[in-house]
This record gives sequence, structure tokens and C-alpha cells, in this order.
Amino acid sequence: MSIGISVDPLPIAMIEETVNQATHSLSIREAWLYRDFQSAIGDLMINEVTGGSRRFEVVGFAEFEEFLLSERPDMRRWMERLNRTIDGLDVSGADRFDARVGMLEDTLLATIDLLRSLCEIDPKRGIVSDLLLEKAGDLKSDTSWRNSAAPI
Repeated sequence: MSIGISVDPLPIAMIEETVNQATHSLSIREAWLYRDFQSAIGDLMINEVTGGSRRFEVVGFAEFEEFLLSERPDMRRWMERLNRTIDGLDVSGADRFDARVGMLEDTLLATIDLLRSLCEIDPKRGIVSDLLLEKAGDLKSDTSWRNSAAPI
């Protein structure tokens, strides 16, 4: 003996909207700042040095800008690919399915940790102003400024 359940069919418009919402939440296009992109940025920002006490040097702004504005197809392709991951990013956190905002916020907080650690290693060197360290500490202790949505 089978028992039937009487249920009114769902309206097609409701099903279509649900499908649209599910598709949007599951198909985040270029939503992550890929580890490879972060590595590539690192590769771009340092040059190997020979004959000195250091193995690498950080490139200056002029050299970075030259790369950024280059018309060479290989450089343009790389920069355009990177730019697509952040251009038009809504940092308000309105799109809770876009993980990029949270990743950038996490990167900022990790950078603050790194900066503070570097200052603790050699506090007499004064590589960062006390005011900057204070403001960084404020960002770390009060994260109400964060716009990313809570993890899904």
C-alpha cells in the first residue's frame, strides 16, 4: 500500500529564481586571489642580484610602473589576467558569495602581523613609525571595519 502526499506544485518562476540563486552562489567566477597570482606578484616585485651580500632586491616604483604600463603582449596578458580578479570588486561585502573581499581583508591583517613582527625583531631600527603601528593595532583589535560576509 502506498501513501501519497498531496503537495501543490511550485510556481515555475520560483523554481527559476531558486536555480538562478544557486547557480550564482556555486559559480564564483575568478573569486579567489589565486596562490599562483600571489606568487607571480612576488616574482614581479623582486630581482635576483649577483655579486652582493643580498640574493634579491625589491624593485623600485619606476620599474614596477614600467611593467604595469608596458605594451609588450606577454606583460599585458599577465596584468590583464591579474586585473580581472580585482577590477570592479565590490568591497562593501554586498555579494556574500564573493570570497575576494575576505581574502583581501585577511591579507591586510596578515600584513599587519608581519609588520609588527619585523618591528619586534629590531625595535631600535625604527622602520615603521609609532603612529602607523598604533593604527595597525587598532585595525587588528577592532575588526568592525570588515565588510566580508561570514563564511558560508
